[in-house]
Amino acid sequence: MPGRSWLFAVATFACGCGQTPVTGGAPARPYPQETSGSHSPIPTGVQMPSCSTDTAIARIYRDGYGSMVSRTDEQSVAQRVALKLPTLLPNEVVLVTDRSVCSTASAAFDKELGVSASSEAPIVLKLGTQWAVVKHLGFQHVRPNVIFDSTFTTAVARIWY
Repeated sequence: MPGRSWLFAVATFACGCGQTPVTGGAPARPYPQETSGSHSPIPTGVQMPSCSTDTAIARIYRDGYGSMVSRTDEQSVAQRVALKLPTLLPNEVVLVTDRSVCSTASAAFDKELGVSASSEAPIVLKLGTQWAVVKHLGFQHVRPNVIFDSTFTTAVARIWY
């Protein structure tokens, strides 16, 4: 049943979001803390990736989120409320291709999860006034997803999907 496996995936991500198989289970490498001046999660001279070019995977995520935000059964509505996802029509989930938006999303994702994956191009989806940002981070079968507010300053949910 999709609802149950989805709930399990969310719980798994919530418990292990700071650890990756790449680091052998150790916490992911955080950004260095600076003692003065402004802090940018993007090192000077590093070119930010554009949006993910893996359109097949991106469409799978778009369709998956489209289904997630449009279902009306009681369990789906409860999950959507718990994750603070909006109720939308499936076609209102939009795959983002704007390089500037993807760069902002990538930096926000890395900062939120405390990882340094600035060279990995994210999948970014527009969900009404929210954004879903997805990166692979070296995992084989799942990818961490972070749902952000309209300005990419507040993460409203983390999903292992």
